[in-house]
Amino acid sequence: MRELKLKIEEYKIQYPSLSEDFEGLWDLYVMEIEQGSSKEHEIHLAYTDIEQLIEEYNENRINN
Repeated sequence: MRELKLKIEEYKIQYPSLSEDFEGLWDLYVMEIEQGSSKEHEIHLAYTDIEQLIEEYNENRINN
């Protein structure tokens, strides 16, 4: 869990315009764990969502 939070903090520095999105993913991750979801599964989903956010951000930068 700590590793994911540290990675999110790194991404917030690299992609400041996505900071709120990263925080939202973190909040969702924590909420899902608190509701009994598997940590491993939620970590996988969080990383997948983060990668997708960054990919979409980079595609938008290239296309605009």
